[in-house]
Amino acid sequence: MLRAIVVVLVFVMQGATLVSQDSAWLRGRILNKISGKAIPFASVQIKSRNVGVITSAAGDFQIPKYFKDRTDTLLISCIGFESRYVPLATFPGEIIFLITLKESVTELSAVDITSKRRRLSANTIIKAALHNLPYNYPAAPLVYEGYYRDYQVEDSTYVNLNEAIVQEEDSGYSTNDQLKTKIKLLSYVANEDFRRDTTAEIAL
Repeated sequence: MLRAIVVVLVFVMQGATLVSQDSAWLRGRILNKISGKAIPFASVQIKSRNVGVITSAAGDFQIPKYFKDRTDTLLISCIGFESRYVPLATFPGEIIFLITLKESVTELSAVDITSKRRRLSANTIIKAALHNLPYNYPAAPLVYEGYYRDYQVEDSTYVNLNEAIVQEEDSGYSTNDQLKTKIKLLSYVANEDFRRDTTAEIAL
């Protein structure tokens, strides 16, 4: 039986829309230090600032040149790799700056969680969650970008795995999401490391 599964992993970052290729921008590419392959969807953040971008499927990114003039530093991170600081002063002029990351294996220790409080019923938890909605949801408009993955499972094997970067414009808790929320596909790639089944694949 073939079934579709959608997984969305979202991390919030106020990103800049980078489209220009002129001298006002610094361009870089993130690569695996061992294999030399591009690292897609890595986080590239200006150190000590709440701004940054995510690398494309080809590992590329752009940063406004004025950050270099302010002697800022990039913090580059990605799951499965060691984070790295890169001073923007080391960026060349018009060419793409190649930056490598080392693979990292992290072993997490076991954590036991216990509670001395009585077990809450599902009805109590849902009531509390609904009561706190106005406090937990933003009232002001916001824009965030997220990593999206969808795939299908056939005989316990992943097929048709797709990855993307999506951007969501949320007008706030007080608005109707179905009418006001806008979702934009910024980058899409079909992951060729997994088998493609054209009979079940949905064309975009």
